[in-house]
Amino acid sequence: MKPIKLFQKGLWRVAVLALAALMLLPLLCACDGDKTDKTPTNTDATDEASAATLNGVSIGKYEIRYAWRGHNQEPAKADLIKKALYDAFRINVKVDSDSKEVGEYVIMVGDSDRAGELTAASQSLGETDYLITCEGKTVYLLAKTAYGYGKVTEAFCSMIAAASESKAINVAKGSAQSYGDKQLNVMTFNIYNWDASSAHLERIKTVVKEKMPDVIGFQEMSNDSSKQWVDKLLADSTISATYTYIGASRGDSTGEQAPIFFNKSKFELVEKQMRWLYCEHGIKCTSADCKGSYTPGSFERTGKFSVDNGIYYRVFTYVKLRRIADGKEMAFINTHLEVQNYLLKTEANPNNLYEMYEVQNKQIDYILNFAKDLTDAGCPVIMTGDFNAEAKHTVCKKVNEAGFLECKTQATVQNGKPVPSGAQYASANKNMASSGLDHIFVKGENVYFYAYTYCDQQITVGGKADYPSDHLPHLATIVID
Repeated sequence: MKPIKLFQKGLWRVAVLALAALMLLPLLCACDGDKTDKTPTNTDATDEASAATLNGVSIGKYEIRYAWRGHNQEPAKADLIKKALYDAFRINVKVDSDSKEVGEYVIMVGDSDRAGELTAASQSLGETDYLITCEGKTVYLLAKTAYGYGKVTEAFCSMIAAASESKAINVAKGSAQSYGDKQLNVMTFNIYNWDASSAHLERIKTVVKEKMPDVIGFQEMSNDSSKQWVDKLLADSTISATYTYIGASRGDSTGEQAPIFFNKSKFELVEKQMRWLYCEHGIKCTSADCKGSYTPGSFERTGKFSVDNGIYYRVFTYVKLRRIADGKEMAFINTHLEVQNYLLKTEANPNNLYEMYEVQNKQIDYILNFAKDLTDAGCPVIMTGDFNAEAKHTVCKKVNEAGFLECKTQATVQNGKPVPSGAQYASANKNMASSGLDHIFVKGENVYFYAYTYCDQQITVGGKADYPSDHLPHLATIVID
């Protein structure tokens, strides 16, 4: 009897478990159904979604491939196309690199190794071009830069969205489009005011004419009777045909300016100002309303480096420019800040009022106060200059904390050489100032940082090769959309 009773008890347990499983089965199926709905595959697509076509072929037959050798965010762009297709037609398309075997129908993102007949078309694209085209059963999205791939992906996704009702996307052999009118080349260039020789002038002119930036922020450029840098540059027919400038003497013994040259065929002037980097209320003034002075002057100093003994006034020059191609407005600020190693307060010089980094930090505060009104109003601001401070110093950190990004750290394309510093690249007759003192900062929406380089070549004039200045000219290429 005991074995039978145990067997009967065992059957009862089995029956209870079986009944519970039957009751849970619909719930388990429902859960599986939810999962399928959330992650559909091509075979799960509705008949309506399957009817969507690309060049007459069901989109379900296509796959998206990206160039695995690419360096312009091609995988991310491929994912955006996949999402656009799903949003429009509720169908998932496979995404993978072109390093694997490719199917019959392909949307190719990038200059693929398998492009074949498109090699010539891809090579013919300019730096700022992008192209949507079709060859055979493959649709190609091509560009030269990450920004270009952003533009071509945006254009293709717009085509997909526009076809959400017709369910028919048609891509023919296309022609290249360009975003070149939105690309901007900006240079900062401390020319070294003290060498007034004709050879020095020729080297400066050579740099400008070789690079032809859209906007140049010069430092240490005077136009007094002994140097006349501005007039001599503009006496060159190529330079005068391209540029106009804004600038004025800062009013000290050097007659220096911090002028801004800009390409007059690309921009028209909207506003201009020059301000002195001091405040009548003294260095202790912390008001955000203080944006520098409209009249010449400098902070009061005593001791060996007093104003009477050659301490220079410091200024910034500001222009707001309107891009002729599309009416986009942008602001440029160019400056030359105080030198850090002047007027150090030491036991030997107790009468010096301020350590120079305090003055320098106050000067950048005034510029940032001024720039904030512009960026708050939605105007992008590009700031160039000899900051007399490296990126690690407080001055540059203040600029970063205010939301400005430095082009040399943000650019996707560098010139491939380490940035020299100190006397590392000294010329025969002078020590080159650290290139780490010169900066190009940008703050604004819809800014893409493309390339950054510096001009470190020696230029031969009269049989002698030398650098164009004691600072290297720096050049940034950005896109403002």
